[in-house]
Amino acid sequence: GRKFKEETPPLKKLEGSEWAQVHIDREVIPTAGDTRDTNGTLEAKSMGDQIMQRVSETGILVDHECQVQHGILCHDHQWGVFVAGHRSQFAPWYLVKIMAEAEGREMPPIKEPRPIFFERERNQDICDAILRVGPEFWGTLKDETKIPERLEPDDGRCTGCGYRRSCQGDALLE
Repeated sequence: GRKFKEETPPLKKLEGSEWAQVHIDREVIPTAGDTRDTNGTLEAKSMGDQIMQRVSETGILVDHECQVQHGILCHDHQWGVFVAGHRSQFAPWYLVKIMAEAEGREMPPIKEPRPIFFERERNQDICDAILRVGPEFWGTLKDETKIPERLEPDDGRCTGCGYRRSCQGDALLE
């Protein structure tokens, strides 16, 4: 298996860029016998049933690929790993692990989650696309007149969003 640095890296900004910055989850360390000799980017997601099933069947989703590539770009890495885990397995296990560490106890014998790992090489085409569209997107965040309108509550992108209730609020009651 892969080894990861224990500490979470600080915010990393791409040199010479106002907008290209990232918090990756961890850095991946090459293991003995690895063909790589430099660290990589790790991004991890805890997912629900539908997304986890889709990832299991079809592989890494395009938005997750872009997230890994953005981390690779900002950290100037040549590779990365995306880890997908089901939240019903990961969250309770992680909580027990944190509590055991905080209390100085051994981790109790509970079943560890079985995440799916996707190793990714730097994709320069995606990195170049991020560099091309990033400044325009950043400009929309800095100028309130350019911020897009909220999606309609029945839009499919809205119905699956984790921010649905806080974003739509009373509109969901109508």
